[in-house]
Amino acid sequence: MNPKNPMHLLFCLPAFLLPSLIRAEAEDLSAKDLPAKALPAMVVTAGRTGDDPDTVPLRTETRDAMDLNLGRMPRSVPESFREIPSVMIQKTGHGQGSPYLRGWTGFRTLMLVDGVRMNNSVYRDGPNQYWSTIDPLSLDRLELVMGPGSVMHGSDAIGGTAQAFTPDPLARLMAGDTGRAYTRAGSAERSLAGRVELVVPAGENSAIQAGVTYKSYGDLRSGDGKQPNTGYEEWAVDSKISGLTPDENRWTLAYQEVEILDAPRTHRTVHAVPFRGTEVGTDLKLDLSQSRRLFYAAWDQPHTSGPWQDLRAMISWHRQAETQDRLRGDGRRDLQSFTVHTHGLSLQGSLGETENSLTVGADAYWDRVSSDTTRFAAGSTEPMRAIQGPVGDDADYYTLGLFASHRRRLAENWEAILGLRGETTAASIGRFENPQTGEADSMDENWQSLVGSAQLRHSLTEHWQLHGGVSQGFRAPNLSDLTRLGVARSGEVEIPSPDLDPERFLNYEMGLRRSHSELSGELTLWYTDVRDLIGRKPTGASFQGEPSVTKTNAANGHLWGVEASLNWDFLPAWRLWSAISWQDGTVDSFLDDDAQTTREPFSRLMPLTKHVGLRHQLNPTVWMEAVVTRAETADKLSAGDRRDRQRIPEGGTPAYTVFHLRTGWELGNNTSLSLALENVLDENYRVHGSGLNEPGRNLVVALEKRF
Repeated sequence: MNPKNPMHLLFCLPAFLLPSLIRAEAEDLSAKDLPAKALPAMVVTAGRTGDDPDTVPLRTETRDAMDLNLGRMPRSVPESFREIPSVMIQKTGHGQGSPYLRGWTGFRTLMLVDGVRMNNSVYRDGPNQYWSTIDPLSLDRLELVMGPGSVMHGSDAIGGTAQAFTPDPLARLMAGDTGRAYTRAGSAERSLAGRVELVVPAGENSAIQAGVTYKSYGDLRSGDGKQPNTGYEEWAVDSKISGLTPDENRWTLAYQEVEILDAPRTHRTVHAVPFRGTEVGTDLKLDLSQSRRLFYAAWDQPHTSGPWQDLRAMISWHRQAETQDRLRGDGRRDLQSFTVHTHGLSLQGSLGETENSLTVGADAYWDRVSSDTTRFAAGSTEPMRAIQGPVGDDADYYTLGLFASHRRRLAENWEAILGLRGETTAASIGRFENPQTGEADSMDENWQSLVGSAQLRHSLTEHWQLHGGVSQGFRAPNLSDLTRLGVARSGEVEIPSPDLDPERFLNYEMGLRRSHSELSGELTLWYTDVRDLIGRKPTGASFQGEPSVTKTNAANGHLWGVEASLNWDFLPAWRLWSAISWQDGTVDSFLDDDAQTTREPFSRLMPLTKHVGLRHQLNPTVWMEAVVTRAETADKLSAGDRRDRQRIPEGGTPAYTVFHLRTGWELGNNTSLSLALENVLDENYRVHGSGLNEPGRNLVVALEKRF
């Protein structure tokens, strides 16, 4: 953290106030007659309004603050989604995790932060590290909605839509929560993380919270020993102020900043440790640093004098930046970077009652992108500026979407939800390297998309319901598709690819759900038809000494799968839970440079994976849990998977079984302690497509003090 930056001091200053003073002022605020209502559990992401998760005709999952801090205790937001059906957490590096949701990752999955899109026009194909720039220790909860969400949220929402929610400071203060101190350490991760956050009154009927997080990771130890050159550092600051007007409207201002410093992409370097015959890279160094800053202002008006309800308006500014420092084996050095400033505006409102309502709205985003590359010849300090960085330079990217969702009760036990969205996208790229001429070129493109969805829910009995639906999805080409120039898979370089069209998806889904306090669960079958998929095609040429690939719309295919979960409270203090998922799919793929395609498996298909857990609440203050995860051999490989010899062993990624033990205590005085012994048997394993192995036997300790 840069102490010379006054913005940091502004948002960190409340962290140094005395807790006794905070409590005194909080008690004074709590004594006022403020509207405080206990809200039921709900999911916002599916329909952009609060819905009971048991009535949403889609598969949803939630991770609350307890799970993030003292339950599973994940290192990062991607790892927070472990043990969810049809979710595979791929890790290119220790600081670069990317969840696969129903077979999709990267820019075909969408992340929101408090309603603001985090995806931007620079996000690249395949796994990326951008979800890791959200600090899980700063969150109140995470939501995940599986399947296409393009009608509600626009481009990119194909495999699923996740949303990170930060706590509301006024609600915390009214509940007597004035802050906390938290620390977490992991032995195999060589990690130490700490956070301090405070909540103070900020005037009449308003409150502010501020937090600071620091994390340090040494070189990872897997079941095969030390994984050198895998450590990195991370820090975050955040602040949020919220208040109520006299007529109970709510306003919010928030700021977040996260920095990830020099996180290695180890598998491409000479420091990589082979796994079951994988190859070692040739780079001497390949480090990525990430920076993300978000500011937004929101206004929520739950009631009006007219027919409109739940009006919401939000403006946002999002800055995301990346720097890649690459030192090749022959001594050449490349410094690649980009910075994206995203300005956002969204409006929405609802008409009618819950059982017969219409939600309409609009959202608009404008990316302003700068991108550059500086090269140094071996043994030279003389910089050479390239035409562009990882994407085209001096670029603008615009999206404007209009959406509507109509919920209607058809009969006593039947409900339908119909949705429609129209979106226009435009790209204006001032400078990129033309792959044919090697000279600077420019580009202006635009696309239009219209998608719809229809879901139906039927209550069979009080506890059983059947749901199904059809959803269209789309993904407009972004700057990474059109102009990317940089590292792709192992030993490949991606070059610019103009003249692309949007990808199209059509998803069919059917599910059976049981909602009951003692026995609950869900079985879902899904099938996704894929058209005009943008995929990498070998050019047959090389760029800077490495094979080059470009992108095309030529691929069509299908993905399908089954996912199930079960929670059974078979005794008053015992719970047995399980999750299982299987998926398969084929797609047209280019095998060589002669424009011929072949039908082959989708890249990095998640193997059959099962999770089983047994949890026991010993008494009101102590709990224990045992979990076993089994993943079968991932041997359905695409041509790209077979070429990716630095990450995927020949024949596929081997099966593995891992055991975890977790326990937690409430020690009193608002102090909690959690312990986990992960990978108890010290299994040496790798998640399919990852660039390094998972931690070996890992003791994780977390301690939290609330005041």
